This record gives sequence, structure tokens and C-alpha cells, in this order.
Amino acid sequence: MITKMKSYLEGFVIAVFTIVSTIFFLGFFLSSSSPSNGSFTNIEPKIEGDDFIGDTGLGSEKLRVVNLVPRDSLQDTPAKKTWRILWYNIPFYLVPYVKNFQAKTCKNKKSNCLLTTDIKQFNMSDVVVFTHTSIPGRPPLKRKSQIWCFNSLETRAITHHPSNLWKDKFEWIMSYRRDADIVRPYGKIFRKKHLHGVQKNYTELFRQKTKFGVWMSSHCPVPSRRKAYIEELQKYVSVDTYGTCGKQKCGTRTNAISECLKTLSKEHKFYFSFENNICRDYTTEKLFNLYVHNLDIIPVINGPPQASQYLPKGTYLNTMDFSSPKALAETLQKIGSNETLYLQYLKEKDKYFALGEMEVFGESMCNVCEKLDQLGGKQIPTKPDFWEYQYNKEC
Repeated sequence: MITKMKSYLEGFVIAVFTIVSTIFFLGFFLSSSSPSNGSFTNIEPKIEGDDFIGDTGLGSEKLRVVNLVPRDSLQDTPAKKTWRILWYNIPFYLVPYVKNFQAKTCKNKKSNCLLTTDIKQFNMSDVVVFTHTSIPGRPPLKRKSQIWCFNSLETRAITHHPSNLWKDKFEWIMSYRRDADIVRPYGKIFRKKHLHGVQKNYTELFRQKTKFGVWMSSHCPVPSRRKAYIEELQKYVSVDTYGTCGKQKCGTRTNAISECLKTLSKEHKFYFSFENNICRDYTTEKLFNLYVHNLDIIPVINGPPQASQYLPKGTYLNTMDFSSPKALAETLQKIGSNETLYLQYLKEKDKYFALGEMEVFGESMCNVCEKLDQLGGKQIPTKPDFWEYQYNKEC
């Protein structure tokens, strides 16, 4: 009897448990499938502002986004990388170039480009530029990820050679040469897109030119022996000479344009832009200023042989295209005495304009940041012997 009652009791308990479980799960199922205005409360996190991102296709219902991170981190475009370029012991004449530099003018938009002359920022700089005239006797302690750049716009004969402690410290070289890691020439010449503009009275310009040629220089005993060439040329044509190497004075020497040069360019037909060295790609502001300031005079250069690769044909003459000063003089006399021939050169020159040193400086700094973007933080090897690398069999 007791056994039988025990069996009934166990069955009753199981039945009750089954009924209760069924009711519980049925209620849960119904609540989860019902709208939010049912018997259960729909709890949402508080959302500030309008964070809707689009229609869900469910009528007026929209999908909400809960910002669990700051809004700025959800921007489509990540924050730009800032590259810092330190000019270490910068020469005084380059200080205005750094101050004038505006990174926003860089065509590259991938990163920000920051220039500084503050040596205190040495450890946080990505590139450190050392100029040959102000380089320390011993290299400072180099941060592993830094790139060091040797800067010189002079030829081998004039560039200061640092001690052997610097021999293998540089990854890059900045130079006027077109094969340099960072190319920074004294100027760049471009053809004008629109040739119409201020019309010149070329006949009147030619009439005002009562003098033949002019040469200005302050350094005489130089490797190119330019003074000797001028003196030989003077045997055949008239060349007025100014500066330390000449017979006349013309104001204070400067890399910028001077009122004296403006006046001389109006009176003379030819300007002898002779460099102190005849080296690959070495052409200084002496030549580029004539294009930057659109001076009405035809330049005559003493090289280099590669000049035709970056100077516009038909706007200048090169002594290296002539067998002797006498041969050059004969051609200059032919051009200078013929209005049509002379103005042909002048009109061709007027089709071009040039960027000066400050503009080219800014362009080269933008190129530094572009190269850093391309490297993406990748470390590059130093040159085993930067001096030999740059000047091997070169002047």
C-alpha cells in the first residue's frame, strides 16, 4: 500500500513540474516575439543626439548606433601622420625658408609635414638634416628609426668634408644634383601654360641695348678658370666686368635680384652666367634669376654639358658648344647684330618661368615627407661611405 502511494506521489510531482516548466517557457517565448509595448520593458542605453544611420526597411523603425567609443574614432578618415624634419644648426640664410614653408602647399595629402630648427626636438624628429658648413665635430646619439640627411648645394671643391666619424651615418644626401636622394637645385624652369599676357615692345627693347655683354663675379681663382675665358673673349667682343673680379662696382653682392642687375639687363644683350666649377647639374641662381625675374637679356653659360636636359633650348648659349672663345664670339656677334635673331632668343625665353630657391626648398621638403610616407616607418640602411658615394669621380 505504501509502495503504491509513493508511486502516485512521484507521478504527481513530475506532472506538476512538467506543467510549470511548460507555462514558463511558453511565456518567455511569447514575450520575446511581441512588440516593445508588451508586458516586458524594452531597455535601451541612453543615446545623445541623432545617431541614426539609416532605414532598416521596417517602416518607421530605424537602427540605432550606440557610441561605445569617442566620436572622433569613428571617422572614415584616420588622423594624418605628422613627419618632423629637424634642420640641425641651420645656416642663417635658410631660416627664412623654414619660416616660409607651409605644409598645406604640399601636393601630398597623406601626412602633415613639420619643419623645425629646435635641437631640443632632436629625439622626436623623423629626419635630421645636417648642412656641411655647420656639421658638429662628433655625431650626436642617433635614434634607431631616424634618417640623417647630408645637405650641400656646393660642388666637391667647396663642400666641407666632415670627420670620418660621419662616414657611415647618412641614409640620404640632399643636393642640386638630379640623382640625389633629395633633389634641391637652385631653381626650376617650366614652360608657361598660357603664353598670352603683357605684350612687350621687343623692337624698343632691342634698341635700348647699347652695350654688348656683362659679367659679374666676386670669386676669381676658381677651378672653372672663368676669368681667363672672359679675358680671352674680350679680345673679340666687348664684355663689361663687375664685382671683385671686374673693373666696376655694382652694389652689394646678394643671391637675390638687385637693381643693378635689372639695369644692366636693359642695357646689355648678353649676360655671362659663369659658374666657379663645371660639374654635372651645377647651375646656380646666377642663371635662374634671369628666368625668375623675367629679365630681358640672353644668358651665356660655361656648362655643364648636361645643361640642355634642364634648361630650355633656344633661350641661352653654352660655351661648351663652341671650340674656343673666338668661335663663341663670332656667334654672339652674329646674333647681337641681327634684331630678328636676337629677339628670337628673347621671345623664346619669355615662354618660360622659373621657381626660385625658396620655392624649390619648399618643394624638396614636401618630397621628404612623401618619401617617408612611401617608407611607412621602414628602416633603411646608411651609405657605407656617403662622401665616396656622392663624389666618386665627380667634382
